[in-house]
Amino acid sequence: MLTPFYKVTLLAGWLLSLLPHRGQAQARGIWAKADIPLVYNRQYEVGNILFDPSQDRPDFALRPNGRIYQYYNFDTTFPGGRVELRKHLLRALPTAAGSSDSGFLTVRFVVNYRGETDRFRVQALNSEYQPQAMDPELVARVLGACRALRGWLPGQIDGETKDSYFYITFVVREGHIQDITL
Repeated sequence: MLTPFYKVTLLAGWLLSLLPHRGQAQARGIWAKADIPLVYNRQYEVGNILFDPSQDRPDFALRPNGRIYQYYNFDTTFPGGRVELRKHLLRALPTAAGSSDSGFLTVRFVVNYRGETDRFRVQALNSEYQPQAMDPELVARVLGACRALRGWLPGQIDGETKDSYFYITFVVREGHIQDITL
């Protein structure tokens, strides 16, 4: 795995290779000010879920290095796999009337190295993939069903369990869960 310092070193070497060599014509152009910080800051990594004391558990343990891997890096899974997870959620979410919402409700969260979950975040999109608000009761039921999932099997790297993100998207049609994608 490339460290942030090594990535910057590679980038600097590549940029230097673009400069004209001695004996060649000088390139003319405007150079932009380099205002990209050289210190890698995980806080600004796209897609990270930062700790929010108003909704996250302060006792939720993460690996000391602070790295939370994206879901596609390795196989964090639910016992029985995706098929069992989907069945479990469909059983936990009986159809309820009262909403005409349609679209996609995505729940994203962290599965820590112990198989526990927290840092749940919800995003709702309409069928044109534009942000929208959905029925709060529906959102609460979906979020409750996701929070109730226990027994996660965290992904591993070199035999060591790691923290990772996971997401579940619920396809909603006229207030009913039509499908679940994982």
